[in-house]
Amino acid sequence: MLTMNPIGGLRITLISTRPIRLTRDDTGYLAGYYSYEDCHFDLRRICEELGQRFIKAKIIGIDPQRKKIRLENRSEVSYDCASINVGIEPKSIEHSSSKADLMLIPLKPISRFIAHWERLMADLKDYKGSESLRLAVVGAGASGVEISIILKMLIDQHKWNAEVNLIHRHEFLSRQKTL
Repeated sequence: MLTMNPIGGLRITLISTRPIRLTRDDTGYLAGYYSYEDCHFDLRRICEELGQRFIKAKIIGIDPQRKKIRLENRSEVSYDCASINVGIEPKSIEHSSSKADLMLIPLKPISRFIAHWERLMADLKDYKGSESLRLAVVGAGASGVEISIILKMLIDQHKWNAEVNLIHRHEFLSRQKTL
């Protein structure tokens, strides 16, 4: 919108560690409705096309008194007004085994989740065991429920030998529900 209605003297700078971002329709991608290209956009290219600045870097600090953003291995960036989306990255589970680490798929950051998801889809497709694979989604927030529904849909659609368990702590849902 600012490009269509420019404000004199305004310079926009976007700082991100990754120049490619998933759009908000990540569930459509996970469900197979959209390709990777359909759901991702190139931040660097968009900034260049709109005449804005893109910096690929990790932010390591912000000094609000000096109005400076500190970047890893780069010079500081000055700002007058900053909009910050720090995202989240979950803590790792203490005392988990290396085998468990391979089987745990944190949703955040989404870029890492996508690689795990694609591996999970390949593993489900290749599974030939007689016992049903038991998948667990921990957390009954919006993302947990969406992921559970998508997994159940894909399992049914492809007739994979697997089941999904949604694990949560909320009283308003059953203790553990197999989808």
